[in-house]
Amino acid sequence: SGALNSEAKKMQDYIVVLQDKGLIFPKDRDELAKEIEQAKSVLGPRFEEGQDDLVFTPEEEKTGPSEKKIVSIRVEPDYLRLPLGENGELAAIGVYSDNSQEEVTETAQWRSSNAGAAGVSTGKISSIAMGEAKIYARYHDIESAPAFVTVEQPRLISIILSPQHSQVSILDTLFLKAEGNFSDSSRRDITSLVDWELDKQNIIGVKEGRVKPGMFGEAKVYAVYSGIKSLPADIKVIVPWGFLITAGICLLVLGLIIIFSALYFITEIKKKKLKLYIENNPKEFIIRLYENMRGILTIFNLSYENHIPPLSYAATVGSRYYLQEGLFLRFTVRFEEARYSRHILQRNDAAMALDDYNRLLEMFFGHHKHIYLYRKYWLALFRRIPLFIS
Repeated sequence: SGALNSEAKKMQDYIVVLQDKGLIFPKDRDELAKEIEQAKSVLGPRFEEGQDDLVFTPEEEKTGPSEKKIVSIRVEPDYLRLPLGENGELAAIGVYSDNSQEEVTETAQWRSSNAGAAGVSTGKISSIAMGEAKIYARYHDIESAPAFVTVEQPRLISIILSPQHSQVSILDTLFLKAEGNFSDSSRRDITSLVDWELDKQNIIGVKEGRVKPGMFGEAKVYAVYSGIKSLPADIKVIVPWGFLITAGICLLVLGLIIIFSALYFITEIKKKKLKLYIENNPKEFIIRLYENMRGILTIFNLSYENHIPPLSYAATVGSRYYLQEGLFLRFTVRFEEARYSRHILQRNDAAMALDDYNRLLEMFFGHHKHIYLYRKYWLALFRRIPLFIS
């Protein structure tokens, strides 16, 4: 009986150890205690007959290890940022009493404190609206500390330029539109936000989508924003016929102006050189003035032939233009005198010859219309022949 009581006492102590380790519940302990008492009542006579070798020894007490249990749940990562429209993933890690770990993501129960912003299922996070949420994992009645999830603005996925292919006149303007595709499946106009890249900056310029041609040719345009670069938009700058004609006319007029100016200045220089002879050499001045007059008459279709005597030539011109007072004849006589006479001519002689020269031009011009005279004036400039000399 004493041995039985001793063994029963050992069994009861072992039950208490199992309970402290959490391996049995109180109600199970009570049932085991009842079974021990029943065993004592049945086996007591056998102990009185001297069967002291009958001993009850729980097998687990000596041979079986203690059963481990989960003591905490950890969620990784503990902070997650998601652009709206994108998904994330969390993992649940179970920590056991022996410090071992095991992933329980699939078997744990998940919940979100703000399902309107971020939903959760077996660790997978779905961003629903911008905001914040706390995510918990529960396993074997043990709940984790929260993992914080922030749903931010949607992320830019791609940029689309329109039109993709275009042709614009060098005189016109073109407008490009940049649209962004975002992670929440939305599409928005971001033309005013993007930066523009060009492969040929001398062909076109772009500002806020407005394309300004610089010269004819082809160029590619890219839109860049938040590290995303669009596919190129191909732009061809053409030159219209109207522009070519206008440009040609402008160039022609400009060329004529340049030629006219150059000839005018050359003729004026020649005129100034001629006037210097009035003071320095009156005789030479009269000779050169007459030769200049013959050049003018040649323009008016009255060419001078070398075999015709100067006085005969003067008579022909006078009769054709009905020149009064024999003006051209008198001018010719002054020329002959200056060329052949040994008399010393004075400045006054040169001044009278110049006066006759200017009066002759007035008479010549008075016999023609203005349009005709404009043509002759151009021809005189082209040949660098001065007309009126003051």
